Amino acid sequence: MHKLQLQPRPEEVPVSEANVVAAEATDRLEKDQYERGKKLRETTGVITEEEFISREKAFEKAEAELTLARASLALLKAGAWKADIDIAVAAVEQAKAQVDQAKVALDLLLIRAPVDGTILQINVRPGEFISMLAGQSLVLMGNTSPLHVRVNIDEEDLPRLPRNAPAQAKIRGNILQQEISLTFVRVEPYVVPKVSLTGINTERVDTLVVQVIYAVDPNSPLVKEHKVLVGQLVDVFIDTRPSNSSGLDVSSPKR
Repeated sequence: MHKLQLQPRPEEVPVSEANVVAAEATDRLEKDQYERGKKLRETTGVITEEEFISREKAFEKAEAELTLARASLALLKAGAWKADIDIAVAAVEQAKAQVDQAKVALDLLLIRAPVDGTILQINVRPGEFISMLAGQSLVLMGNTSPLHVRVNIDEEDLPRLPRNAPAQAKIRGNILQQEISLTFVRVEPYVVPKVSLTGINTERVDTLVVQVIYAVDPNSPLVKEHKVLVGQLVDVFIDTRPSNSSGLDVSSPKR
């Protein structure tokens, strides 16, 4: 389109002008030959009819070539036709629309999380076939700032649980038995069947539990060392004592 708008090219104009000059010279020469032949034929008849017709046609050809050269020069100086420019502009706009369409199609192929978080697990790799099975997640994502612990409290222990009770957590297998401070967040208002068992012989499997959410202290050394991970089982000890007494009570291993 820009090329059409810049027409005519400055270097092309002198060439067309030279063609016009050459056509004019040829036209004058052929015209002179035609007029001489016509005068001789009318006065003396020394040239044949065939030669006279040949000069006449040569002159007509020179006239036509001169007209063609002048028209070509005028067309060149006029620049690109407006309709050609409009077609070029439409082609450019169509190309831009196709680029935008390709960008949108590519953008639809990108996977974006609805919220900020951390990618915890990726279950698909480039080139793998994806089968959308029930319960299958291709990417597992969660918010790890802060980490939360879901503690199951047996229903018979619920009356002993004070609201906002402090708690500590210990990582299983930690020889130093380092404690991680937990902060009470909320109590889930729905009682659910117990699914996580400790393995104690006296433990009942038909117990209902209340789930209590605690936040893990982000300044804990174990958290900073990435020893506390999402999905990990920890032992949680909730302090159910009154504020003026001592001793720890409710203990429950939980995620």
